[in-house]
Amino acid sequence: NGAKYEFIRMPFGLRNAPSIFQRCVDDILREYINKFAFVYIDDVLIYSSTPEEHIKHIQIIVSALHKANMKISDEKSHFFKNQVEYLGHIITQNRITVDPKKVETLDKYPIPQTLKELRSFLGMAGYYRKFIQGYSKITKPLTIHLQGENGITSKKMSAKKEIKLDKEAIKAIQIIKTKLKEQVELFQPDFSKPFDLTTDASNFAIGGVLSQEKKPIFFISRTLTKTEENYCTTEKELLAIVWAIGKLRNYIYGIADLTIHTDHQALIFSISDKNPNIKLKRWKHFIQESGAKIVYKPGNQNVVADALSRQKINTSTIESMHSTRSSPNENYTYAKQTINSFKNQIILKKTERNKKETQTTFPKYHRHIIEYQNTEYLTKTLKEIFTPNFNNAIKIDEQELFSIKSLLSKHFLNYKLFIAQNLVEDITDKNRQLEIITNTHNRAHRNEKNNAMEIRQQYFWPDMAKQIKNFARNCSNCYEQKYERRPTKQLIGRTPATNLPGESISMDIFHIGNRTYITSMCRYSKYLLMREIADKVNTVDKLEEILTLTYPYCRNLQTDNESIFTSISCLSLYRRLHITHNRTPTAHSTSNGSVERLHSTLIEIAATLAKQNNTDPVTEIFNAAYEYNRTIHSVTKQKPVEVFFNRKNYPEIKQLIEKNKDKVLEYHNKKRTQKVYEPKQIIYALSKRRTKTEQKYLKYIVIENREDTVLVERGGRQHVLHKDNIRNTPIEFNNKHKSIHSEQSKK
Repeated sequence: NGAKYEFIRMPFGLRNAPSIFQRCVDDILREYINKFAFVYIDDVLIYSSTPEEHIKHIQIIVSALHKANMKISDEKSHFFKNQVEYLGHIITQNRITVDPKKVETLDKYPIPQTLKELRSFLGMAGYYRKFIQGYSKITKPLTIHLQGENGITSKKMSAKKEIKLDKEAIKAIQIIKTKLKEQVELFQPDFSKPFDLTTDASNFAIGGVLSQEKKPIFFISRTLTKTEENYCTTEKELLAIVWAIGKLRNYIYGIADLTIHTDHQALIFSISDKNPNIKLKRWKHFIQESGAKIVYKPGNQNVVADALSRQKINTSTIESMHSTRSSPNENYTYAKQTINSFKNQIILKKTERNKKETQTTFPKYHRHIIEYQNTEYLTKTLKEIFTPNFNNAIKIDEQELFSIKSLLSKHFLNYKLFIAQNLVEDITDKNRQLEIITNTHNRAHRNEKNNAMEIRQQYFWPDMAKQIKNFARNCSNCYEQKYERRPTKQLIGRTPATNLPGESISMDIFHIGNRTYITSMCRYSKYLLMREIADKVNTVDKLEEILTLTYPYCRNLQTDNESIFTSISCLSLYRRLHITHNRTPTAHSTSNGSVERLHSTLIEIAATLAKQNNTDPVTEIFNAAYEYNRTIHSVTKQKPVEVFFNRKNYPEIKQLIEKNKDKVLEYHNKKRTQKVYEPKQIIYALSKRRTKTEQKYLKYIVIENREDTVLVERGGRQHVLHKDNIRNTPIEFNNKHKSIHSEQSKK
């Protein structure tokens, strides 16, 4: 009848479930929070001064939860405790320390071997950094492994990123474990007594400690930003005070007696009315709002804050120490994968008899089918089958699972248990495995991940992911027809140096509107010359005119593979004029990038002039070239026309050109690599397709590897390809197809 279903209880697995539940409990207990109760998701902490008062507070909280239809777990509830474990801490009267259980867990943590393990360790240790004096100094040998590429490595990839810790890093791990065992205590503040805030600043960090009667309440520190590092010493010291007051606002807001201790004596004058610095005056007013008084404390007495400010802070993500399990009875995890993928598989069925059957589906893969009538037989059988420190997967009906929860919790609390409700077909025949992979891949030629997900929904066998990956990466059809999403670019080479104007020329064809031009640019002076041509057929005379009249000293000419530059007549002209002709590789116009970029500049200037003069860009193209030659070039810092026609040796121009080359190469080669290809290697290179449906890549056989190009063979003809146009192929693909190519060559 058009009705819609909705949840009447909070389901598991939703991303925003914790925040919704937290808000729900906050709304229920809002009038009691911060008066005699604290709430963190499903943990409610009730505190009182006397037993009588505690009973009253408990009754209020329980009544409020009961009215809201909330249930309280008697197994997880504790009353009338002088000491309580809460969010990984032990809270007693007026003080807080680290939970010994968490310290024991951290003490048993092995030496990290991967980036993920290191992040996990620093996350756990960082959660308790306020109990470790000089934490950032101790962890510095560890945090250096979180910089650079490791700092941007995703959570998924960090598990595969191996790291090697040196002796200092291993020593740092042991020091952290030892420091936590010392059980440093932080004290609860007494708001009727005076507070002391001690701050300090260094060149790269600021730190502070809030204390009362020389007992620490809170340690804070952070690194400075790039802008803040440029502050003078006085500004840094004052910044430390301002930041600490803001950070500790929950403690010191409204305090009548707050004393700030600093080891920078000049600060006393800096905040006086005589100092005209606006920023310092603004910070001074912020400090005055807290009612604090500033006292000079020599550095040899300001030990704690000084130590905090001298260290760089580890900014690893702090992992929550709160348990994700809603009940201690649920000592299992729901698995997304099928039960077939576990080596120890248990299928439970509630029947009228007790029976166990064991099958070996694959080597080291065991499936136990258990029919049970009573829990005694089930407990005895599971004890024989379950393996500690090993993944044990269970397939069972949800209703039956609910009935054996207490059994699993009582007898197998420390076992690794997974609930996997999907059972698929086991494929043992190798030919059948290959047939399934082939049919799945050839259906749409999807990538190995998509193919693996589709196959896993119906079938299973060991190493199936590896086989699917190898098959997909050896599909020649995919290499010919699919785009390369993340191509690897070849390192950009350095162009030869030029010493005089007109010595080295870049030339190309330029089209705008229905007109065609030959454009040439002097690489030294950046001077531009344009000549309009009627067509591309009879242009050798125009080319000879340009080279003999405008560039009589030309010794090097760079062009693309246009027929206008590569005809027999043109090649004869180059030999007669003693000009070395260099062609860009096929389909790689960026090799002649200087003149290509010049075309873009011309169009921009022509378009702006056309808008200004109410004409069109085609009409203004020669004016654009004229104005370009008479404006200062960004590289040479000179006007191209003056450098070209004066024909002087400008030493500074050569230095500027080489400096610009260094800058360009450094920028563009950051993510590029030097590609190397072996003779007889199979490669796929971009084709000269005219439509999107045509074949995108063609197969070639490598003959010779060169610096930026490769000499290849296809269909008996040789070609020169730029390495940027060659797509990546895995090593195993070439190992497989080399033998096929050699056999075909023999035939």
